[in-house]
Amino acid sequence: MSIFSLFGPTIKYSQDKHQLTTEQVKHLMWHTHLASISQDNKDTVAAAVLARRDNDDKISLQRIYEVLTQLKNQNRITKMDRDLFMKIFQESLIK
Repeated sequence: MSIFSLFGPTIKYSQDKHQLTTEQVKHLMWHTHLASISQDNKDTVAAAVLARRDNDDKISLQRIYEVLTQLKNQNRITKMDRDLFMKIFQESLIK
């Protein structure tokens, strides 16, 4: 399923922006201990998410979802990885 529908992007998650520092992303990746997620996948996800933040280090869950879906579509992560990473980012950003 594409993140884009016939009428534009599909909005699945909040577009409210949250502060997400480089240190927070590294902490999330370091503390993610799931057998299906390799260190390479963690590094790929971290780099992609960090690159898509705004200049003030803010990013929305929707943008994170779009980044992860793009990685999935490029076969760099699996659908299961995308879903697990989304859960991790949701739990971290929504407190």
